[in-house]
Amino acid sequence: MYFDGVNNQLDSGWVEGYKVHLKLKQPSSAQKLTYLPDYFPVGHTDVYPGPYMLNQRNLYAFSFYEVPIESYRPSQTLQLVQVGLYQTQLKWNTLANTRQLVLERQGDQEAFKTIATLASGVSNYTDDSALPGQRYIYRLRTSLTTGEEIECRLLVIMPLPTMTKSLQSWEVIVSPNPVQQEALLKFNRAMVSEVTIYDLNGRQCWHQTSSESQVRVSLGNLPDGVYVLRVQSSAGMHTQRLLVHH
Repeated sequence: MYFDGVNNQLDSGWVEGYKVHLKLKQPSSAQKLTYLPDYFPVGHTDVYPGPYMLNQRNLYAFSFYEVPIESYRPSQTLQLVQVGLYQTQLKWNTLANTRQLVLERQGDQEAFKTIATLASGVSNYTDDSALPGQRYIYRLRTSLTTGEEIECRLLVIMPLPTMTKSLQSWEVIVSPNPVQQEALLKFNRAMVSEVTIYDLNGRQCWHQTSSESQVRVSLGNLPDGVYVLRVQSSAGMHTQRLLVHH
């Protein structure tokens, strides 16, 4: 391995997937890297002294000659810690010389929107504004004090509710389901409730505020498909799937 034509600079190396990691004996400002050259510079023997990089069949894997060495560029990875019906928890590795972080989110057929601007040193964030069944792309943009900007992305598909939940002795009964034209929502006690129906792209299809113990929902104008019902009140939040089939 030759760094600007000089051998014996390499201490060790290892392979990780499609990446080859090299550890040098000392820091280097070399600009070009050569491995198994076609010819040897003046002063070298005609036998390459190694070390060699072999594949799993013990064959020489590849060779290259005076490949430019780029400046080190830090990398960042955005990871999903946990996902719920209305919440995603994200984390990432911190980078030295970070000035500011901007976390953005993109839904289907939407542009990226900033959901948080974070200070250096922050390595996690909880998004409480996600919707069930929606597909989001999260983008983290890290600005460094050097003027560089590092970007990483993560795709998250939100789960759908599968059953009715009772919160604090508060019950919601939906009948019928599947729905042809109209559904009746019954609550075991009357209170101010926000009733909203979303399609699977997160678009609001129906909304009403009610203080009654039951609400009639007309869905005859919606195309056949699966929708998400969300009922929010002081007792809690209820979500479930609605199937519309005319």
